[in-house]
Amino acid sequence: MAEEFDTLGTQIPRLQNLAPVPVTNQLAAINARLTTIEGTINARLTTTKARLTTTEARLTTIEARLTRIENSIEDLSIISEDRFLNIEDQLTAIDGQFITIRTEAENARIKTRNTHRFALNFHSVLEPLRDLGTGAIIPNCPRTSAAIGRLPPADANRILDALQIIPPATLLEKREAVRQAFF
Repeated sequence: MAEEFDTLGTQIPRLQNLAPVPVTNQLAAINARLTTIEGTINARLTTTKARLTTTEARLTTIEARLTRIENSIEDLSIISEDRFLNIEDQLTAIDGQFITIRTEAENARIKTRNTHRFALNFHSVLEPLRDLGTGAIIPNCPRTSAAIGRLPPADANRILDALQIIPPATLLEKREAVRQAFF
């Protein structure tokens, strides 16, 4: 049995006597195909890289446009808010003017009623006037003609201010201005 097994030393010289196998041609073909595949992959990578660069440039442009749009929207928002506040101020002013006009008309009716009452009875109770700024009844308004004649300067000024009448210099003139507002 030992004869059937040869040592590696006896087998290697026998391999050298074998005819060469055409492996070289196959390796060259495989190498050529790998080179072709590598070239194709490199070309595709270059194309993909170029497309990515183009895509990045487009994204940068889109980001810049979006930033401009955001800024425009923010500017429009500020402008809209300013316009809204301006309109709100105008409406407040109009509301104030409306209150003044409505109160002036009401005071004119009160003045007419007070004049009629006074004409019928010198001691009649007067209807109080309304504040032109608020439309509310002026607090502590004099209720008689005699009470108007006794008004202290501070009360006369307060009533004239509420009626948006510039108070005259003297107390007598102030009382007369209040009397004219009532009659």
